[in-house]
Amino acid sequence: ERRVANARIRAQTETYRQLTPMLTTVRKQWLDSLLQPDPTRGLTPLTWLRRPAVSNSPRAILGNLEKLTLLRNAGVEDWTLEPLNPNRLKFLAHVARKSGAQALQRAPAERRYPILIAFLSQALADVTDEVIEMFDRCLADAYARAGQDLEDFRKAMAHAMNEKVYLFRELARAVLGPAIGDP
Repeated sequence: ERRVANARIRAQTETYRQLTPMLTTVRKQWLDSLLQPDPTRGLTPLTWLRRPAVSNSPRAILGNLEKLTLLRNAGVEDWTLEPLNPNRLKFLAHVARKSGAQALQRAPAERRYPILIAFLSQALADVTDEVIEMFDRCLADAYARAGQDLEDFRKAMAHAMNEKVYLFRELARAVLGPAIGDP
């Protein structure tokens, strides 16, 4: 147990050491702001970023695009995380998903910032994938509705054509009938 604890402490220290160059004062302040409640949403930005979309509606797509804008404006896509082990990043992102904002606020900086950075990097990929999937489903739904609308239109046109043929036949009988004179 002691070896496991020591290994975790060494991993935490090494992860923080590798991320130190990107942890400017401004970036630390921004990361800490993710743990503060946002009055417009009524929850922390971290909680908002963790929430998946619940539908394929245009509103849900726009909500995810707003998340992408936040992450891209923060430069998350430019963060260099290649030196870190991918499994370590996944573990830290998982910790962020399961931890409350208050717990992360109380965590020491050496633990808090790597967790947030790993989460945000993973969130960028996840939200991007989710937006693409949502758009594809929305497009497929629109295509299916358009196909149904086209089929309904064709049926209505065929019905209207049948009515016209019937009326033309009745008119031709009346005009060409033997009881009616030529003049």
